[in-house]
Amino acid sequence: MNQLTCYIIDELTAIRQITKNLKQFPAIKIIGSTERVKTGLDFFLNNEYPDILFLDMELEDIDVLQNQEPLIRQQTILILTGVREQKFNDEYVGRYLRKPIDPLKFSTVISTATERVKRMVMTDCCLIPTNIKGMRLRIAYDEINRLEAVSNYVKICFTNRPPSVIHYTLKAAELQLPEQFVRVSKSAIANINSIKFITANSLILLDNHELKLGSQYRKDLLDKMPLLG
Repeated sequence: MNQLTCYIIDELTAIRQITKNLKQFPAIKIIGSTERVKTGLDFFLNNEYPDILFLDMELEDIDVLQNQEPLIRQQTILILTGVREQKFNDEYVGRYLRKPIDPLKFSTVISTATERVKRMVMTDCCLIPTNIKGMRLRIAYDEINRLEAVSNYVKICFTNRPPSVIHYTLKAAELQLPEQFVRVSKSAIANINSIKFITANSLILLDNHELKLGSQYRKDLLDKMPLLG
């Protein structure tokens, strides 16, 4: 498995302690740290979401997290430090760490979080190349709206971030993607969960983007979506 990524949003003493404890886990790479929640969110939106996020729920600007909470839960395993809070569903929280952080407890929590990330990567996500050499962005499948062929490239359009263009073929992407993605024309693949309307020869997605629906692809699409009434 590739090296996992980690980001720390916490007060300075905790950042230093977590960084020190992570040295015994070479499979985890720290891609950033900050004492400001907004700084961390800006990093995620402009770069990548980490596999594991250490987060102090008592930081002064924690309220800025409110609008991004669903997306962070979808992307990342959270390890909350400090006093246990109930702002996040336990499904998305790897574990809680009280301060000062006990090294043995830390090791247990990291092992648990790592196993959960592995399961997420296998079932819910894919990796997409970035403009930084050697760096891959982990994207949840539900975050992908559609894929479109552009010459020898594929344009990947997301629900909440700018598109990515990668050197790939639509056919290769179709073979790699799970059942929720369906070919709708020679030049496009749609995420079934992003479809709002289906007409005789087109699709309207949740973002109101329209895709042509080829006649040879219509039956396969309808077979994957049950008709009620």
